[in-house]
Amino acid sequence: FLPIRIIRLKQKVSEAASISSTAKTALAFSEGRLTNNSTNGTLGLADPTAITSKYVVSVTAIGTSTLATTPTTGTITVLLDFAGIGSSQITSGMGVIWTATCTQAAQCSWVVTLLVSLPDKLLPKA
Repeated sequence: FLPIRIIRLKQKVSEAASISSTAKTALAFSEGRLTNNSTNGTLGLADPTAITSKYVVSVTAIGTSTLATTPTTGTITVLLDFAGIGSSQITSGMGVIWTATCTQAAQCSWVVTLLVSLPDKLLPKA
């Protein structure tokens, strides 16, 4: 069994995956390609600090594109608020980053990383 503190952390990190889904869709299906230096605004998303929830402080989407024949890449950074957890594992600036590589056919592969280190069992799915 996981300690209650770990369960609460996992719930907060899981919320990052849920709230980032709109940004993932915007990056993956931006007319099959991203314009260079795409941002929340150019992707039709709200300002980063306007995308919030109980545990999420902001959601920032950034896309880059080179040539039409090469895959585009994008990142979604979700900053989290871990106030009240009381764990020495938590530091300020905690967040989850999804990095996508997308082809023109809007097929994307996602890699998930964390801004600071947490146990792998807390990492959300791509």
